[in-house]
Amino acid sequence: MIRKIVLENFMSHKQSVIEPADGLTVLTGPNNCGKSAVVVALQTLCCNDRGSRAYVRHEEKEARVRVETSEGHRVEWIRKGEVVSYKVDGREINRLKGGVPEDLHELLRLGKVEDASRESEFDIHFAEQKSPIFLLNEPGSRAATFFACASDAGLLLRMQQIHKEREREVKGQEKMLQTQIAISRREAQRYDSLPSLQLLVKSADHQYENLFDGLSKAHRVSLAMLDLERAEIRRRIHHGLCSALMGLVNPPLLEPDIPLRELCGALKDRRQTASIGQARFSALEKLDESPAADDAPYLKLLMSELTAKRAVVSRHGGDIKALERVERVPELPDLQALARLCDALARTSRAGAGFVIKHRIAERALPPPTVSDVNELLETVQRITERQTGLQLQQKETERIQRDITSVEQEMRAFVKKHPICPLCGSKLDASEVLGRGGHVHA
Repeated sequence: MIRKIVLENFMSHKQSVIEPADGLTVLTGPNNCGKSAVVVALQTLCCNDRGSRAYVRHEEKEARVRVETSEGHRVEWIRKGEVVSYKVDGREINRLKGGVPEDLHELLRLGKVEDASRESEFDIHFAEQKSPIFLLNEPGSRAATFFACASDAGLLLRMQQIHKEREREVKGQEKMLQTQIAISRREAQRYDSLPSLQLLVKSADHQYENLFDGLSKAHRVSLAMLDLERAEIRRRIHHGLCSALMGLVNPPLLEPDIPLRELCGALKDRRQTASIGQARFSALEKLDESPAADDAPYLKLLMSELTAKRAVVSRHGGDIKALERVERVPELPDLQALARLCDALARTSRAGAGFVIKHRIAERALPPPTVSDVNELLETVQRITERQTGLQLQQKETERIQRDITSVEQEMRAFVKKHPICPLCGSKLDASEVLGRGGHVHA
């Protein structure tokens, strides 16, 4: 069975792909759109017509007709100039001299049927345009000869029977569809009142959009009120600061204190040096005069060596005593808490140094200026007063919108009370659900 037909530069077809459906496939369209060219292409593929040069599209050099079957075969007819070639399942076949490949009819099953004497041929697959149905315009003897020799006669009768069965099935489906259409029309009559309900729904949607816009405006008004309150608080704070600063006098100018600090540091160092000298003098004053020393350099050398050895012995003795009391190697404590404490101490030290620097900078700062012009503050107060007036107008508009919302809700509740059943889906209407953000959901 043919699954795909591809025409390239064949007559009026530049590039056409046709995939026939199972059963019967019908090509429809206006005149001169290329329907007959598809039949001619299949005839040319099966018979290799010598006049196929005229089938090449105008101003093109090559024409191709390719057919793919459900068995997986692929047959292609190629006309290039005066040369015709075939390609069957990837195998190229040339020099046919007007003939066709030997296995072409076996693969496509579109060849002509010959009688027993092979003197007559019957083309049961193709017919000319506007020609009668197969064998209707032939004499009875030719029809008898065909049915006597054709191996496909039984298949043709079986096809006729299958066609009749499908015709009966289609007529039954037609009756069933007509019945369903009548039922659908009766059901559609139940929805004749939908236009009026649709108008009400559109009106309600329009009112809802207006109400939603009003709520958005009210929200913006409330935000503006919050901004005005914050501005009023900042105005009071600035007013208090201005009032407090207007009564202050300029602080006195400070002289540079760096020389004084240097002098105080030098005096402190001198006092410490004098205290140390006085302590040494008091200690040496009580001593007797030292006796004469014999060979003092050698004695000093021995004393220094002895002192160094005593220090080494004392250090090693302390290490031995300390190690004798240790039973096992002590475990190191968790140092993370100590590390965090050190980090916190370092941050505190840096913060303290920063505060000291800021304090020194503040000591050298100039005195604050005296407030002399309050016109800008008065203008700010005037703008706040104007915004408060506009806020009152917006508040009145919000109250009017709220009254409209209440009126629409009452109308919708009255409509739901009067029509408790939805005319579209037949489910029960709920006023709260209809007035909700999602609306009524049809069942």
